[in-house]
Amino acid sequence: MRSLAQDAAGPLIAYAETEAEALLRAHPVVVTALVDAIVEKGTLIGAEVDVIIMQAMVAEGLAWERQRRADWNRVERSAASFSDLCGRPGVTDGQSG
Repeated sequence: MRSLAQDAAGPLIAYAETEAEALLRAHPVVVTALVDAIVEKGTLIGAEVDVIIMQAMVAEGLAWERQRRADWNRVERSAASFSDLCGRPGVTDGQSG
């Protein structure tokens, strides 16, 4: 006869698997970093996994920030170019006129 705990374990495990899959799909950079480390070392301990995850997340955040800044620089250059075409100096520094 199955216990109440055994009956509850199946749905709990299914939920945990779904959550883990969602996390992995949301962070492919982390998955790649972990796979690379496992291929290189063979096994990892918990602290090593934590460091790899942290490093991958930081690298991803820095790459995102660099891209955001590059995008903003393009917007500023475009605004300056438009301002020059319209003969309206100062539009890019918040001034109008």
